[in-house]
Amino acid sequence: MIHPENSGNLVKVMEPTAKLRGAIIGVGKAEERTWAKGGGHKIGYDHAHAMRSMGVELTTAADIDPVNLATFQKEFGISSGLADYREMLAAEKPDVVGICTYVGLHAEMVENCARAGVSVIVCEKPFVSSPAQLDSVRRTVEETGVTLGIAHIRRFSPCFVKARDLIREGAIGQPVLLCGGLGGWDLSEFGSHWIDLIRFLRDDRPVKYVMGQARVRDGFGYGHRSEEHTSELQSLTNLV
Repeated sequence: MIHPENSGNLVKVMEPTAKLRGAIIGVGKAEERTWAKGGGHKIGYDHAHAMRSMGVELTTAADIDPVNLATFQKEFGISSGLADYREMLAAEKPDVVGICTYVGLHAEMVENCARAGVSVIVCEKPFVSSPAQLDSVRRTVEETGVTLGIAHIRRFSPCFVKARDLIREGAIGQPVLLCGGLGGWDLSEFGSHWIDLIRFLRDDRPVKYVMGQARVRDGFGYGHRSEEHTSELQSLTNLV
C-alpha cells in the first residue's frame, strides 16, 4: 500500500518497461462535467488521461450505465466495455485499474481487483467507508502484493506545496493546531482532502489529537448519508 509520503513510488511502478493494460471502473456521466453535489463527475476520464500520459494502454472499462460506458469507449477509442466490473477483470485481465466509484464500493472492488491479479490499483478517495474495512483490505494487499495508491491529488497543488514549504522554513511560526471546516460538502468526500492536506502540511507526521464534530439530519449524497456541517481539528503539539 502506498503511503502519501511515498507517493513517488507509485509513479515508478507506473513507468513500465513493457506495455501495461489499463482499465477504469466507474467512468462517470456522459454529459459535461458538473460540480453539483450528488455525484456523477467525470473522474474516470481524469484517470484515463493520467494512465495514457504514463504510457499505460487503456483497453477496457466497466460501468453500470450503458450510455455513460458507450460515451467513454468512444471518447478513448476502446472496444471493450462491460457493465459488471468482475466480468471485465476476468475477461480482460488488466494490469492497472482506476477505481472511480462511490466510497461504499471501494473496499470490495479493491479486494476483487487484487485477487484477480491486478498489479496496480489507483482508488479514488475516500478510500474506505469505515475503519473496520481497513484490516481486510490491508491483508489482501499484503497477500497479493498489489500496489495500491489513493487519489489525494490536492497535496500536489502548488499552493499547498508552497504552504508546506513555508511551514518547514518557520516563516509563519510553529503550528500547534490545524483546523478545517466544510460547508456544502460532506466530511467523507471533501473532508478527506482536508484531513490529508493537514497531514501533508506537517510532512505526514503522526498526529497527537484529533477532534471533530458533525451535524447530521436529512443530507444525502454520493451514495451515503451526509452531514450538514463538520469541523475537524488536528493537534500537532510537541511534534516539532
